[in-house]
Amino acid sequence: AEVNMRAERYDRAKALLHEYISVQEQRGSALPDKATTAGGDASDARLLLVQIAEKEGDRHEAIRQLDLIDDPGLRFQAQIHKAVLVSRSGDLEGARRTLQALTPQSDNERTVLALTTASIYRDSGRSDEAIAVLEQADAEMPDMAEIKYDLAMLYERQGRYDDFERLMREIIRIAPDNANAYNSLGYTFADRNVNLHEAEELLEQALELEPDNPYILDSVGWYLYRTGDYSGALEYLRRSWHQLPSGEVAAHLGEVLWMMQRKAEARDIWKEGLKHEPENEVLQKTLKRFGVRLH
Repeated sequence: AEVNMRAERYDRAKALLHEYISVQEQRGSALPDKATTAGGDASDARLLLVQIAEKEGDRHEAIRQLDLIDDPGLRFQAQIHKAVLVSRSGDLEGARRTLQALTPQSDNERTVLALTTASIYRDSGRSDEAIAVLEQADAEMPDMAEIKYDLAMLYERQGRYDDFERLMREIIRIAPDNANAYNSLGYTFADRNVNLHEAEELLEQALELEPDNPYILDSVGWYLYRTGDYSGALEYLRRSWHQLPSGEVAAHLGEVLWMMQRKAEARDIWKEGLKHEPENEVLQKTLKRFGVRLH
């Protein structure tokens, strides 16, 4: 089944997986629970059926398979996945019910539950509710860097820069090897054109931790652009673009090329960025700022 799945022969893969699940269910009914791994093996097969359903665009079948996963070690994550799929279908209330029915057994599961709930609210345009969920989780689990990070990014989107900076500094204190925190704080300083000396130090630290991370390469390039080092900016942004051809990197790279009077190249990069992310906010604002229309 796995071989057929990788070869995109999904019908054959599904047939084999259903056969495998049938065998495991027979094993499970014939032996005591503690004497067999049948339940877990069947659940693993259902996870592959979920992957196939998502590749085929059959969200309903993916959700159905997730509900059939009853292995205790996989049930929590399966229901988290289900909630995300339900929310993507536009049923926010259904997603909330799925999440509220869960009983997390550890701080890690409580963290996953909070982050998922907040992301569903955020993606539905309900940022204030997302913030409320994460603020409560942060108060209950103050040492979870993941919660602080997502909360900080929501603050940043709302222009609450003091709260954003406070949380990023807390992350750096409790998780000094968290490259994302150094990068996000340094990038935000560079993007706002403030505290550029500290931005340099933060981005150097991020780059030392993850020298090939395309998000960090983009941030370093944007910082260099802010300081007037266009050639240095171009080098880092091209490296980032090669790994991460996103709308935001296209916006930055195109702007540097534009300011270097290489406007044809800038337009080409912006066009490519639009192909990947036509609604990217940073790219759209960049085009509007330069009065550029691409057809």
